[in-house]
Amino acid sequence: MKYIAKTAIVLFTFWLAIPTVAQTPKKEVRAFWLSTVWRLTWPKTTVISNTGNAQEIQEQKDELIMLLDSVKAANANTVYFQVRGRCDAMYKSSYEPWSSDLVATRGMDPGYDPLLFAVEEAHKRGIEIHAWFNPYRYESVLHQWDGTPQNYRESHPEWLLDYSDGSILNPAMPEVRDHITAIIQEVVQNYDIDGVVFDDYFYMSGTTDDMDDELYQQSNPDNLSRADWRRQNVNKLIAQVYRMIQSEKPYVRFGISPAGVWCTDATIAERYGVTPTPVGSDWAYDDIFCDPMAWIQEHSIDYISPQIYWTIGSSSDYTLIAEWWSQIVRQFGCHFYSSHSASDLSSAKMPSKYGKTTTGTLSFDLNGEKVSSKALSPIERKTAEENEYIVDGATASFKGSELVNQIKVNRTYDETGAPGSVFYNMRKVTHTSGMLSLLRSDVYKYPALIPAISWKATSDPGLVSNIAFTNGQLSWTGAEGMRYAVYAVPENAAQTTACRDARYLLGLSYSTDYSIPTIYRTGYTYAVSIVDRYGNEYAPLFMGATAGTNEAVTLNTPVNNGTAIGNYEFTWSSIADASYYIDIARDDLFTDLILSRETTGTSFPSSYLPDLEKGTYYWRIRTRKANCSDGISAVYAFQSGPFEIESPTKGATEVSVTPSITWTEYPDATEYRLEINKYDDFRSMGKVLDQRYSENSITLPEGVLVGNTKYYARVTAYAGSTESISKTTNFTTESKEPSIPVILYPTQGATVEATSLQVRWAEEPFASTFRIELHTNDQFTPIRNVKRQTVNAFTYETEFDNLTDGTWYLRARSEYVGGETEYCDTISFTFKNSSGMETLEKRGKCYVIQGENPALVVGNDARHITVDVANLSGQIIGRFADMENPAAGDRIELSGLVRGVYAVIVHIDGKREILKLIH
Repeated sequence: MKYIAKTAIVLFTFWLAIPTVAQTPKKEVRAFWLSTVWRLTWPKTTVISNTGNAQEIQEQKDELIMLLDSVKAANANTVYFQVRGRCDAMYKSSYEPWSSDLVATRGMDPGYDPLLFAVEEAHKRGIEIHAWFNPYRYESVLHQWDGTPQNYRESHPEWLLDYSDGSILNPAMPEVRDHITAIIQEVVQNYDIDGVVFDDYFYMSGTTDDMDDELYQQSNPDNLSRADWRRQNVNKLIAQVYRMIQSEKPYVRFGISPAGVWCTDATIAERYGVTPTPVGSDWAYDDIFCDPMAWIQEHSIDYISPQIYWTIGSSSDYTLIAEWWSQIVRQFGCHFYSSHSASDLSSAKMPSKYGKTTTGTLSFDLNGEKVSSKALSPIERKTAEENEYIVDGATASFKGSELVNQIKVNRTYDETGAPGSVFYNMRKVTHTSGMLSLLRSDVYKYPALIPAISWKATSDPGLVSNIAFTNGQLSWTGAEGMRYAVYAVPENAAQTTACRDARYLLGLSYSTDYSIPTIYRTGYTYAVSIVDRYGNEYAPLFMGATAGTNEAVTLNTPVNNGTAIGNYEFTWSSIADASYYIDIARDDLFTDLILSRETTGTSFPSSYLPDLEKGTYYWRIRTRKANCSDGISAVYAFQSGPFEIESPTKGATEVSVTPSITWTEYPDATEYRLEINKYDDFRSMGKVLDQRYSENSITLPEGVLVGNTKYYARVTAYAGSTESISKTTNFTTESKEPSIPVILYPTQGATVEATSLQVRWAEEPFASTFRIELHTNDQFTPIRNVKRQTVNAFTYETEFDNLTDGTWYLRARSEYVGGETEYCDTISFTFKNSSGMETLEKRGKCYVIQGENPALVVGNDARHITVDVANLSGQIIGRFADMENPAAGDRIELSGLVRGVYAVIVHIDGKREILKLIH
């Protein structure tokens, strides 16, 4: 079997082993962004004019219930509810005023708590609520909150960064980070939210050096560039918020929704060991100082929801970008829920615009407020560009099928068992005619549970008990702090496997009862499973069933205390009608989980693990059947880590031009292929070395690498039918200026009698090329008459044809990455074109012609000659001649060799010669 980076075939094969097929996964995030700032989504029509106005409060509640009912009707399961848009609150806050998007006057108590209401109503419907915070934005118009309660211009003017189009809290200030963290902490502590999410509003566009120069000079202990320092400031807040959540309620998911394209710069991507985003523009990295790869690599978020607001097949192809993000989150171990734009579902006209502001920026009229586009996040800008009147989907810029197909793309390329989609904006989906029914009839035909955050350790709460069904109401005894998945299974269906099927899932309950829809009240039996707050689902129990204990499997591979490197499979014995959970951890108590994943097969490929560092790991299998507590296997330890080039280390500099290269010993490998190239895609034109070895190390001789050069390297291991390719590494050779060439032939004042001129010079391993020039004038003028050749590294001879008789002048210089040397002293010689004279090389021994078309030239007439070529390990890789009666000057082509250094072994009339070939 050949293991290459995840292919569609591998993905499809593994999907077949998961309990629910890709078209109808039982576990998937299906979410909507619900904007409250400027009332973009809610409250759309009513603000509360005075505290406790019952009619206005009820109108807001009714509108919110309508939106939540639409989510439920679409078989979706999550809402990102915006609770803080401009340093204000849609909840009771100790730190900031009530939002003017909720009430008539900023700071006025509305008489109810919208977040509390949203959480209660969403949970009644089995819907998760993630509190959506804009961390930094304060004003969209300078001084707009002057004179209002809890005004930062009065209490902390030093916290603000002012732009022409608004202001933000300064991300560089530790006290600002502490304050924002405290604001979010209060919500995590006081509300039963399921997640916290940021959109992509960080620094505003147009941050000048003058705006934060004092802090940059005073608070930059790592001596970073200004752009890296600003990104670090944002990263510090995100890490601080994540640590706070883990200390308060670690089951609360923390996610961020950045721009859809992270970075297209290969140099930046190389820092993280990833490839650049394959298409699109990476404006956010240097414009608002947003670096999602840092959050993913540092494990300071649980999920990423990039805004991939392009269609399939466009120049910024949705499919290519979504596939890239899927690979990234698998590599580092978090979840990817794509944010989709539903904005173009209608042909709505643009809202009222004032044209350009004084700064040349587009502005919008949002509920009577003139707002610069720079004060809006891309998510909000999408809605601002729409009219409040939603037209029928038949007039859409693209049809709803585009969103359906994007959901299918997410499922196809998911590598973590956690596909997900988030739609912006919510109202566009819920109010576009036919869109909800399209989702429900196709990709969202059945309900879905939220995928588990499977790297956070929990304990098994067991099974529910005392399931009863009375007058359409199902009830049971559960466990504290849990949720429950409820199933209605036809009475003739097999209970052992039914609860793996999304068709039978009714929904999620946050309480220990559930109202069974009328259509499922006859001809069905019911099952309930516990779902913890992390999203882990446990074994279901059917009504009337007696709880039992499942048997445990026997673990096969990796064997206990064995080694598993590169690509391998976990395998175990089979138990009839069971599904399995594979747990992999850094400790034998499984408190430091790496992954917990469900499958119906008896194997699991390592390619679905996050990249593991070298070390000891532990694995086990939990056997799952309905009506039984899980059977737990023995625990096996194994040594694992990446199959990689270990030396030189990745990114190493000042590496010798004759380095020892060592890579991980691959289990049962019989051969390794080492490739070194000047390009990271290993294109043929950049090939430096491509050779095979039996050991896992090699010392390169002179003549392969040049100095001052960046190289890329990878190794392929061959173990039986398995072929495993390491990750690409890179290193840069020592920065040493090459010497000026020393001309060996022709010598000063020599007379050369030949049909062409052979020029040779001394070896110089630090030169990347040599420039050789001939002229009949010792000043090498006019330039147009110069005969010149550029010769590749490690080739120390070249040939000039068609020279006229007379005096010639020769000079040469070495060239390298950093420049070139001076020319050597000029050599003067006399050339006489004489076809009857033998050249020096033909007198006696054979010699090798180096370069792109290598050949052996026979030195003397002989009776018999054989010519073999060996690699640096001494292995004969080919015989190139076995001939009788060769004549002096015969040319034996050494074709078909890849670039490298070889030994040419010549046996001529019983005598042996070994010559060096650099190709």
